[in-house]
Amino acid sequence: MDLSIFLFGVATSLVATALWQIYDRYIINRPLAYLIGDWFEIIPSSPDRMYSIGEIRYNRRSKKYAFDGINYKNNGEPVCKWESISFDIDHSARKIFYTFRASFFDALHEENYGFGVLNLKEDKNGNILPFDGHYIEANAQGVPYSHSMHKINAIIETIGISTNNLESKMDYFSRIVDAWHKSPNKAI
Repeated sequence: MDLSIFLFGVATSLVATALWQIYDRYIINRPLAYLIGDWFEIIPSSPDRMYSIGEIRYNRRSKKYAFDGINYKNNGEPVCKWESISFDIDHSARKIFYTFRASFFDALHEENYGFGVLNLKEDKNGNILPFDGHYIEANAQGVPYSHSMHKINAIIETIGISTNNLESKMDYFSRIVDAWHKSPNKAI
């Protein structure tokens, strides 16, 4: 009798775990799949460094998201890179909270740390995506910077440019900025 109860408990536990994984993958995280990819950020209050290109990715093994990227001068010269240290999605508030480490290319031995928030919304297809956000660096001036976010693939598809056979990252940056300025959907 005890063995049959034990085996029933094990079987029930396995079924419940499988159902939870299916629910988690298709109901909770499916709408978040659109987060993954390259994002173009525009920071209006930073007149000399208005543009950043960031990537949101998901590591299936660790089950963690990351948000890393590069900030550029307006002429396309890379200024600094940032890497997320932590990344948390608040589903009910529709926000992403992250901490990051940033280093300037002319002083890679120095690091700044900061905190950022990405605001999420649902598009017409039910996908959850960031549309804007803000961040503050603890070691810098301590001034919050707001930014808009635009999926690079959407910009490219709207304008119909090609990112094949690029000469460099500078060429990639230039094509994205040019496409953004030609886009009828831009809203700074």
